[in-house]
Amino acid sequence: MAAGLRTIATGISLAVALAAGAADAQRVPFSYGKRGDPLLEPRFKVFDIAWRLPLVERQILAYRPRELAGPAVDELTGEVVVATSDGRVRLLTSSGREIWESSIGAAATGTPLLTDMAVFVGAADGALHALARFDGAELWSSFLGAEVVERPVAVGGTVFVGTDHDAVHALDEASGEARWVYRRDPGSTLTIRGGTGVSEGDGRIYAGFSDGAVVALAPDDGRILWQAPLAAGDLDKFPDSDAVPVYRDGTLYVTVFNEGTYALDATNGRVRWQASTRGATSLRLDGDLLLVGGSDAWALDAATGALAWTVDLGRGWTTQPLVVGKLVVLSGAPGMLFVERDSGRPLRVFDPGSSFASQPAARGNDIYALSNLGYLYALRTALK
Repeated sequence: MAAGLRTIATGISLAVALAAGAADAQRVPFSYGKRGDPLLEPRFKVFDIAWRLPLVERQILAYRPRELAGPAVDELTGEVVVATSDGRVRLLTSSGREIWESSIGAAATGTPLLTDMAVFVGAADGALHALARFDGAELWSSFLGAEVVERPVAVGGTVFVGTDHDAVHALDEASGEARWVYRRDPGSTLTIRGGTGVSEGDGRIYAGFSDGAVVALAPDDGRILWQAPLAAGDLDKFPDSDAVPVYRDGTLYVTVFNEGTYALDATNGRVRWQASTRGATSLRLDGDLLLVGGSDAWALDAATGALAWTVDLGRGWTTQPLVVGKLVVLSGAPGMLFVERDSGRPLRVFDPGSSFASQPAARGNDIYALSNLGYLYALRTALK
């Protein structure tokens, strides 16, 4: 669900709120040329294009967005795995050289999970596929009956994965056999087309659902440890808890689309603070800042929820914020927007002539992003 809105708006105007204050912050216009080139030039270099690699043959009248599964990078080796709409999965070196290529027979729908032994990829056939890390051979596939749109989590020999039908599956990491399934009734309200994302912390599995509830599950048998129904009872549409929950030091950060961002006590689900971030769909915790993505982008104090800065995205950027050194990267229909981490000031837009529906990945100062035209870009940031 943290992947956020599946329909990415195409607006081309942007206003930025720069002040640490909230409602009355000054907004500075930021406009674009015909191809999305920024008219505001930065005073210093923000990034270089290290290389690009075409992965998918162009198709006429293809549905957009096409590439829903972002790349994943191994922090130790720098190897990059990327799964595309033509059902192919590739493992690449950090310089773009192909190590192996495999096929899962259906379009990839979720960012892969890369472990020491395997690559796990969700696909449009409703299955989670496991490929051998070293040669791409299929180890197993497990039919889940719904699309996986968020990255799975592997803990203690079990793979935990959510689907777009409000379910969490626990699978044996070696065989793919089901250990347990938790299903939640999605109800009858209008919801955002996302999917359940899962995370782990302090021996619990956390998930948010389309009815606005956040649930903590026992990893061994899926029993409910606690649940927090965060959406107000009078909401008749979009109560989704879309963001993949983020855990740190006993606190769980979550969102509700029509309510805002919450910090919960991870032991019992009680609310510690709530911030007004209507339209929030994704989270990224970076030091003292909680970065929230969605219809806008917000930077909140992780301890108190106080607003540090906000960027009015005009519904143009929707993927999870990515932090690379002093930069925050936001991807979506107009391209990739680079802003200063500490102030939210816009620096540069990268527009390769196509939009980004998937989440980019980063290692050090390198960013890997898959465009909707099927090009994998490697960008190297200049700000360290």
